[in-house]
Amino acid sequence: MRYKIMIVDDDHIALFLHQTVISDFGVKNDPESFSSALQLLDRLETDREMDTEYLIMLDINMPVKNGWSLLEDLTAHPLFSKMHVVMVSSSVEPSDQQRAFSYKIVSDFIIKPLNEDQLTRIKNIKNLEPFFTN
Repeated sequence: MRYKIMIVDDDHIALFLHQTVISDFGVKNDPESFSSALQLLDRLETDREMDTEYLIMLDINMPVKNGWSLLEDLTAHPLFSKMHVVMVSSSVEPSDQQRAFSYKIVSDFIIKPLNEDQLTRIKNIKNLEPFFTN
């Protein structure tokens, strides 16, 4: 089984920071970064590896297709059962957290910026530990 981490955020500084923090934390494969939801969907269409699990670190507020719209697309995607989503947002609104957890695909909700303590919490979530090295 392969494990891929994908980061989706329209803020290039956040993308760089999150990719660096995740890589430094220790993961089986370096994360891939996408500056739009559409880029991620295109990548998933070309990937379609049935022996791969995906951990998608997803921002909410993005232009063209926001995180909520992408979640709708992912729940209908053929690889849905192989996907895990962690929302990574600047939103501190309880309603956004409640909405996120209403999707079965969402494993956690993290307030930006992503840090090592939050990654430790993510690593301890059932089914997400294989994405990380010991």
